[in-house]
Amino acid sequence: LKIFQVTGTPNETNWPGVTNLPDYVKFKESEPVPFENIFSAIKEDLIQVLKSMLTLDPTRRCTCSQALQMAYFHNDPPPTPAHLLPKVKNDTSSETIDQTSGEPTMIGSKRTSLFSLDNMVAAPHIKRLNFDDD
Repeated sequence: LKIFQVTGTPNETNWPGVTNLPDYVKFKESEPVPFENIFSAIKEDLIQVLKSMLTLDPTRRCTCSQALQMAYFHNDPPPTPAHLLPKVKNDTSSETIDQTSGEPTMIGSKRTSLFSLDNMVAAPHIKRLNFDDD
């Protein structure tokens, strides 16, 4: 699992009692990677939030309420109060920006994509059996 590549695999050191859990699965052992090595551009207060929320042992993992009390969420500048945020104009225009090309497109215009109906292969018709006693 990808998470274990970061946190290391569960063991008795980082999660006391884990090997006694009824559905415990032993994974190939891996050591944790220091968060500072992965997230080199973020400050220590955010590293602390990540470490606390990604702790393997659920009894030592912080709750969302505890995380919100951490220093990271109280740094300056404080969040902008909702009433001071800019209002989004209700735009009834049918023009949007294509996320992949950045070009304006009209809503409803024909675009090909991996998931368009043009690229779908219809499933064969499946006959339903009637098991009702008549």
